[in-house]
Amino acid sequence: MLFPGSDYKNVSKKMPLESRRDKQLLRGAAGGSSSAAVVMNQIKVVRGARIGKEFIMRLIGQYVDDVKPLLLRVDRADITFFIEDDDIAAAIQAISRRIRDPASNTPITILRTRMSAGFTTILLSEKQLIEECLRKRYLAETHSLDLSEFGLDE
Repeated sequence: MLFPGSDYKNVSKKMPLESRRDKQLLRGAAGGSSSAAVVMNQIKVVRGARIGKEFIMRLIGQYVDDVKPLLLRVDRADITFFIEDDDIAAAIQAISRRIRDPASNTPITILRTRMSAGFTTILLSEKQLIEECLRKRYLAETHSLDLSEFGLDE
């Protein structure tokens, strides 16, 4: 018993705040209630375009292991990309303002937010179909894909 006269079995089971927020993001993603939308961590390097994305990614790679950025792009003066793993995203945010711009020696600010990545997951059958098509077009001796007339595949 938690309190006199109360029963712990009747205590409402609340959903953790983080998973509740993820469900809200999923509902708002892609203009409707889609459970196929992907919620990830968006990393924004403030004024990172001036420094250069190669330098930023090399610097992050020196501090954090196994960084796999998705949808890396330059938006105006900022560099934004998505990270799947929450621990890696937290580690990237932890080095914010500890790394410095080589030209001006000012601290580099890194922001992290959870948001919809802008794409949805695909079904297993669709994934197998894509893999089958790519397997037919893979050239082992040159380690390349022949994608000529790829749209005409059945």
